[in-house]
Order: sequence, then structure tokens, then C-alpha cells
Amino acid sequence: VERRSSEHNRFALLPQHRLRRIWSFVVIFLLLYTSTWFLFEVAFLEFHVPYHELISVHEYLGVSELGWNTWSFLYNAGFWVDLVANFFFTYRNRRGEEVTSLRRIGSHYLRSYFLLDLLACFPEHLLDRLLGLNHVPGNTTSGNVAKVSKLARLTRLPRLLRLLGLTRLTRRLGWMSRSKVWAALQRHRFVRTVSFLAWLFLAVHMLACAWYVCGALHDDVGETWLSRRKVDSEGHSLLEKSMPLLQWLNSMYFVLTVFTSVGFGDISPTTVAEIWTVVVIFLIGAVVHSFLVGEVINVVMQDEDKERFVSEQKVLVQRFALHTEVGEEMTSELAEWVGKEANRWMQQTYNVDAVKQIIIGRHMDRGLLGQLPNGLFAGDLASNSFVTCHHSRMHSMQPRLPLLLALMSYRGNFAPGDAVYNRGDQASHLFLVTGGTFSLVGIPTARGGEDPPQRNDPVS
Repeated sequence: VERRSSEHNRFALLPQHRLRRIWSFVVIFLLLYTSTWFLFEVAFLEFHVPYHELISVHEYLGVSELGWNTWSFLYNAGFWVDLVANFFFTYRNRRGEEVTSLRRIGSHYLRSYFLLDLLACFPEHLLDRLLGLNHVPGNTTSGNVAKVSKLARLTRLPRLLRLLGLTRLTRRLGWMSRSKVWAALQRHRFVRTVSFLAWLFLAVHMLACAWYVCGALHDDVGETWLSRRKVDSEGHSLLEKSMPLLQWLNSMYFVLTVFTSVGFGDISPTTVAEIWTVVVIFLIGAVVHSFLVGEVINVVMQDEDKERFVSEQKVLVQRFALHTEVGEEMTSELAEWVGKEANRWMQQTYNVDAVKQIIIGRHMDRGLLGQLPNGLFAGDLASNSFVTCHHSRMHSMQPRLPLLLALMSYRGNFAPGDAVYNRGDQASHLFLVTGGTFSLVGIPTARGGEDPPQRNDPVS
């Protein structure tokens, strides 16, 4: 049994803390930069072939050397800051509890990602010095110089461990998933499709860089796909027309043909290293391609289900309108109202009995069971006096009671003056007021509630 720690430190940053949210966006930018441009820089500039045409980054981008060095310093400093900041970021334990003890946070980080993050931040010149690559002996042949140059470039690869931060994006953006704006964006088919395509592009880009580096690391690049790939009608290869952007485009093209199992045959592996690289690309592509295609199909099916449900509700209302002869204007208003509300009806349609069995079952997590009541209906149910029995908190109440009550509850909004029920009606609903004034016994006036003049007048 895990010992519950009551130790709390005011320096611990919760997920909803403003400073932590801002830093999460900074880290996301750094990770996207690492997985796109930085990966391109390492593969197609630092490992650029032919080696005698090595291109400096600031010259390729057309910026000053001082400006580029300044940006590189800030970029690397960002990961050092993140390395330290992770000792202050809270996390959820296995029971779903937010751990706010700095001692436990530090211990958890040291046991998980700390070593990888430290290695990813390790300065390159120190690795060169440790491996003895900061100087070349005078009697070294030109062939050995090329090998030493390749080995020196390999010391840049530990920086790619920063890409492991992409696996923690879900944890960093957990608070965003609860945002109403984010939820509204995710309901649009276009937004979800674009996000899937963006992840596909990112995966293809990473593997395209790996495919190029595989060819660049050969002792004789003339045996690799770079020399066999013809890029114009005159028969020039990628070694002769060695523009980095053109080499990247051909690498992307090849990886996409492997991903989609098209296989035109104009680019193919011949060396052992190329064959192994293609095998890995094919295995990753099979998984990624199947996942993305499945997700796109799922998005389309969900949208079709929603459209079908809305269409069915509109047909019901239109048939009712025809039967009752309410007129075209009222029929169009009913159809418009159904179109706006039907999506919410569908979201509230689920197997209530199955969820009830989950709540009352013995497999329900105790930590989540204690936290859920305060989050029901954005906390409005927990703060209602009927549920809390005049207590500000719900700790004294069995947590399953408000959960079962929430299963049968629905949020509704009433405009001023709406008739909720009439005097003499059979009692069939229980209304819990979370905001505004609800006159239960009569018509609201400046002096208070008064009985309506007639028995059958609506009560608002």
C-alpha cells in the first residue's frame, strides 16, 4: 500500500498553474522545432554529402553567425531550464492523486526521464573532448579524416533524445483537454483530419531524415541510394545535385512510397544497412499508417452518425408539424432548434445501466471515486445545498451517492419568465438550482413570491 504523504510545498506547480501552462507552450514549441527543423539540420546539413560541400546553418538560412549562435544558445538553454523545472512540476500517482511533495516529485523524476533529459542537454564539445575528436593527428590519412568527421557528427545524435519529450505531450497538455475551446475544435472534422495529417507528416519527416543519414554514414556513398537516384533528364544524381532541400524531398518521397506500400522501384535499398533501415521504416509505417487510417475512418463514421441522428430528429419534428398543421414558419423554427440541440442530446445518450454497474462495482478506483463528486457538472452539483446537505464540501457523504444522482441529472437553461411547471401538475422532476432565481411557489415580485391569480397559471 502506498503511503499517503501530507507534505505539501508551496513551490510545487500544479497543472493549472499559469506559469506551468505558459512553460508547457514553450516546451511544445521547442519539441516541434526539434522534430522539424533541428532534425533537418542534423541530417541534411551536418551529415550532408558530399562531405567537401558541408554547409553552415547560418549561411544556408542567410542569417548572421552571431544571430544564429544566439538562437542556438537560447534553444539549448530552454531544455536546461526544463530539466530543472521538472523537479517542481507535480504529477499524478497510480491512484490518481496529485503529488505536491518536492521530495517525492524529485525522486519520481530521477527514476524516470532525468538521465535521458540530461544526456540530451549534454554539451557537444564536451562529448568531442571525451571521445578525443576535437583534434586530428597530423599523420592521419584522408580516409581516416572522413571517418573521424563522421564520428564527430555522431556526437550530435544524443540531442535527438529530446524527441522523447513528444511522448509526454499528453501529460503536459492534460489541462488543455478539459478546455471548452479545445473540445469545440476537436468536434470539427476538418480540425481532426488536419491534426492526423500533421502527425503523419511528422512521422514521415523523422524517418526520411533517418533514411538519408543511413546513406551518409556509408564509407563509400557511391554505393548508396544517393548516387543511384537520378533527379533530372541528364542523369545527375543526388550527389551531383546535392541541395539539402532536394535531398530531403527525395527522402520524403521514398518513405511515403514505403508507408503506402506503393513501391515504384525508382529508389531501392542495396546495402545491408539500407535494407535494415527499410525494414524498420516498413514496420513503423505499417503501424502508423494503419492507426491514422483507422482514426480518419473513425472520425468520418462519428460525423456520419451525428448527421444521421440529427436528420432523424428533424424528420420526427417535421412529421409532427405536418400532423398538427402548425405552419411553415413554426416548422422551420422547430427544425432549426433541433439542429442546434440534437448534438447535445446525442452526447447525453449512453448506457446508463452499464455506467451504474461501473460505479457501484468493486473495480472502481478509490482515488478517482473520491475526486469525481467535486468535478460533476463543473462542480455545480457538489456546491448545491441539496446534495451537500448544507455542507460546503462533500467529504462527509458517500461519493457514490452524487455519482448515481448525476447519472439521472441533465443540465438545462431557462430564460427569464419561462414556465417550468404549473400548479397542480404531477411532480415528476427534481430541479437543483445552480444559478439565478427559481420561484417555486408563485410569481416573483419586488415584495417576494405571490400566488398566481388563477390555479392553472404557470409558475415561472
